[in-house]
Amino acid sequence: MHIIRSALTATCAFLVATAFPATITWTNGAGTGVWNNAANWSSGTIPGVNDVALFDGSSGADCAMNVAVNVQGILVNAMYTGILTQQAGISVTVGTSGYIQHGATFQGGNADITLNAGNFTLTGGSFTTTSGALTIGGTRTISQTLFAQFGGTFNHNNGSLVVTPYCNVGPMLTWTLDVLPTTVFYDVVIKASHGWTRPQVATAPGDVVNASHDLRHIDGYLTGQFAVGNDLEVSANADGGTGLITVDGIGAQTYSVAAGSPRTCRVEVDKPSGSFIPTMGTTDFLVQGFSLVAGDFTAPSGDLNVGGTWTTSQTLFSHSGGTYAHNNGTLLVNPYCNVGPMLTWTLDVLPTTVLYDVTINANQAWTMPRVATAPGDVVNASHDLRHADGYIVGNFAVKNNLLIGANADGG
Repeated sequence: MHIIRSALTATCAFLVATAFPATITWTNGAGTGVWNNAANWSSGTIPGVNDVALFDGSSGADCAMNVAVNVQGILVNAMYTGILTQQAGISVTVGTSGYIQHGATFQGGNADITLNAGNFTLTGGSFTTTSGALTIGGTRTISQTLFAQFGGTFNHNNGSLVVTPYCNVGPMLTWTLDVLPTTVFYDVVIKASHGWTRPQVATAPGDVVNASHDLRHIDGYLTGQFAVGNDLEVSANADGGTGLITVDGIGAQTYSVAAGSPRTCRVEVDKPSGSFIPTMGTTDFLVQGFSLVAGDFTAPSGDLNVGGTWTTSQTLFSHSGGTYAHNNGTLLVNPYCNVGPMLTWTLDVLPTTVLYDVTINANQAWTMPRVATAPGDVVNASHDLRHADGYIVGNFAVKNNLLIGANADGG
């Protein structure tokens, strides 16, 4: 991500997007300091659904949102020095022109803030979000940066960032989250849905979206980088992804997976201390890839299913540090290849890595892929080893039964 960006660029983009809505400027002409007073606005009318509310320094007075706000856009320029406050119980809805803040202070309340087909941009000042949900959604037909912090201070206020756009066009759309290293969210919810081609949720190059509390992958395909400090939830419509979720909290963390075999993106456990364990009732964990770097990981009692569709060679399972507890479950190596080049999917383990059941089920629509182990490694199945599908070029050990399925391809 380029951290230094011109505030002028964001402002110009805003002006282009708001060529048709009326711009109504905060003047505090009545001297009451409240949103719901027509005399406090340049037009003599309170900004409505077709209007952009502009805070440009014409008045530096504070503004209290004391009535439900529903506008086309909100633009807070650097010249404005007041405080814009969302009072308790007051919802804020912003349309396609979005919310852009270059300066001043926004103090969120406890009701929802919804950007309906608009985007959020913070370049300066201080933005404290609601303790409810900051939702960025609406129907979109182009790829966009939904959330961008280029400067200023973002305070999460123990609220949720809910990313819930909807795509109803044929081209694959990419919706990006662009953050600073200092950007910290509380809860993050990804719910990107579609009526046609599946979109993807990305992060800007080098960025990590940091959920200091919970991360919920409800719907959509993740190609970005995320971190979670508490619990990870994978809901029924999660679509996987080539992105990465790093589990890095201190203390106990859990993962829960809805019924119906939803898959999230790659997951890496890199905890300075504590455990990452399944919640009660979670028996399977489906990921595009898994790695354990540090901390204690307890596998599900059913399948730790690593795979999904890949178009490049990958290390699907890696154990380089920490403690892996197999929980009498199965490591199911279950990737799918739909490209021409021969892919290699690797398992990288320690001499101390002990698995219970291991199933190799690598399948393809075109060129037959290979399942390998890292140089010198042996994948140790302390119970059963099943070769269901695929071509094996790695080293394996089995302590109980060896089962060869009808689609096994040798190796």
